[in-house]
Amino acid sequence: TKGGGAIGIFETNNFMRVKSNFPLIRGHSAAVTDLKFSPFVNNLLASASEDGTVKIWTIPENGLKEDISGETQLFNGHSKKVSLLAFHPSVRDVIASVGSAQDLFVWNITNSEVLSKINLNEQAYNIDWNYLGSLAALMCKNKKAYVYDVRSNSEVLSTDGHDTAKVQKVNFADDNYMFSTGFSSKGYREIKLYDMRNFNSPVQSQKIDTLSGMLSNYYDRDTGVAYLTGKGEGIVTYLEIKDGLIK
Repeated sequence: TKGGGAIGIFETNNFMRVKSNFPLIRGHSAAVTDLKFSPFVNNLLASASEDGTVKIWTIPENGLKEDISGETQLFNGHSKKVSLLAFHPSVRDVIASVGSAQDLFVWNITNSEVLSKINLNEQAYNIDWNYLGSLAALMCKNKKAYVYDVRSNSEVLSTDGHDTAKVQKVNFADDNYMFSTGFSSKGYREIKLYDMRNFNSPVQSQKIDTLSGMLSNYYDRDTGVAYLTGKGEGIVTYLEIKDGLIK
């Protein structure tokens, strides 16, 4: 909507033309920057906004029948706009949020209690939890990947990412491995694999293609497959990460 701040909810099994009076969540005073559904509660939605807040919404069982403006929970610990959200993978009521003031908060969605706060080295492009939820990885604008222990609010690992200043992202894989996607100095998109036990340099680097779109990463822990796709593209690249190798 004009001015930003509104969120539409759609049923995946009922695609339709959106009417002009379609009900919306109207809870932010500025543009919404990120949305995440809870992995534990299907109708629980978190939203981040340029207004500096994170809000938790409870979606009615049968979808929106009218506009909603009252959030279930509010978090306003960030001093500037909030850009990234990531629900904890193993604790239902915990979420991480990252702001443009280079701050990372881990907090309880039931009462907005701050469980951890970390000052970052640079603006983050993405955030990802490890399987246990003890570590958070971020790829930052300074072309470096960082791993933080959220229990001690400390940095435990860091390494150089990709050569160019274009957006790049980092994600955990199984066991002791992580991978990142970005652009090489020659302009092609690439994936790098890292061993956290020796994080100084990648153990493998592989060309993906020559397209120019920023990649989004998804890693399926059950199958060990990483899915990579760019916004607006009609292809999905999938690669198996197994035994410390990209296959």
